[in-house]
Formats: sequence, C-alpha cells, structure tokens
Amino acid sequence: MKIVATTQRLILTEFAQEDAEGFFAMNQNSQVLQYTGDEPFASLQACRDFLQQYAHYQHHQFGRWTLRDKATKEYLGFCGLKFSESNGETDLGFRVVHHRWNEGIATEAAMQCLQLGFSRYQLSTIVGRAHHANLASIHLLKKLGFRYSHHFFDKGDEWHQYILSAEDYLEGKVLAAK
Repeated sequence: MKIVATTQRLILTEFAQEDAEGFFAMNQNSQVLQYTGDEPFASLQACRDFLQQYAHYQHHQFGRWTLRDKATKEYLGFCGLKFSESNGETDLGFRVVHHRWNEGIATEAAMQCLQLGFSRYQLSTIVGRAHHANLASIHLLKKLGFRYSHHFFDKGDEWHQYILSAEDYLEGKVLAAK
C-alpha cells in the first residue's frame, strides 16, 4: 500500500489489490451507487482487474485514493482527484461504505484531497459533480466552498457541476478543518 496522506482518522492510499473485497462490497450496495451513474462490478475478479489496470497515478500523479480507518485499517471507500482528457478538468470524487455514512468521513477525506490538489499538485481549479437528487453530495460540495457552475445531462440524468478555485481555497473560503 502506497500511503498518499493521512488525516486525523484516515489513511489515503493508492488503489491496491488489498482493496478489492471492500471496494467490491461497497459497489454492490444500491444505495451507494444510487447517484453515481456507475454499475456494480460483475464479480470480485472484475473489481480486481479494475484496480490492477487503474493507471491514473502514472498519467497524472494523482487519482482516486482508498480510504482506510487509521485505527482499524477498515476499508471505508475512496476519495480523490480525476483529470478528464476530454474537457481538461480535474474533479473531486468520493464514495463511502454505507454503514459509515454521516460520520464526516467524506468531508475529512475531501478536505485532504483539496489540500493535495491545490498545494502539492498546483491545480488552478477543481470541479465537483453531483446528480441533481444527491442532496448529501451537493451539501458537501457547498460546505467545502465549491460554487455552482452549471447543470448538464448525461445518459438522461441531470447533474450539477460546482467549481472551487485555488484562489478561493488559499484565501480560506472553505470549511475550516476540525
């Protein structure tokens, strides 16, 4: 496991084969996938293959990172940055195992990812996208200081896009760490 960062409660690591069972189980939960636009993995092996082929770190230095509980090492989900070649944007994405929702895990992880994005990787902006009905993710993006940019449609679903600039982030216009 390659550790990227730690927070008060979390360890963020690059994706690894040890994540497969937790990642697979998380993505079998219909509530977790409800607003993602993703399909569950067809099998545990399909999840392992995805993790093995994930090359975002090699191409962009960053990517989505596994979240683990610092004390127990329990798999908690993922959070991180993803650069899109098609539009030149880097987005913040997060997903947490259902039984650990409402504990502030996504907030803590997202704050760390923003810090990495703007400080270590020198990004000028980071976007956040959320399905229009995903009120929890929209709330989190706003709490983190993201501003509404526009809405768009993908595969018949309405999505909202938010944006956070390095300038706003560095001026402290984001949620203060607890």
